[in-house]
Amino acid sequence: DAAGPFRLLGLPSNQPNSHSYIKPHGRRLPDGRLICWGRASDWKLILMALHERAAQRATDKPYAAILTDANGKFAQASLRNIIEDAANKLKIERVIWA
Repeated sequence: DAAGPFRLLGLPSNQPNSHSYIKPHGRRLPDGRLICWGRASDWKLILMALHERAAQRATDKPYAAILTDANGKFAQASLRNIIEDAANKLKIERVIWA
């Protein structure tokens, strides 16, 4: 269900999408923004999925990675900084910790 990720991004829950993805979950919005979400422990998969999906169409852009279950070791600023740095290098605009 995309309602939770959309809420975290400040988007309407009935936001139209032009494509849905699974493994990891995600959506392509009509304006080409790509959103992907999953557990923080799968952060590499989520970031790379955004990167690969954006590479398939010149008009798409990796907009947001939403990393859920981000407690325990993922609450540490040092680890989050590494993940956010990787997202920046992949030109992912936003990382949301949930």
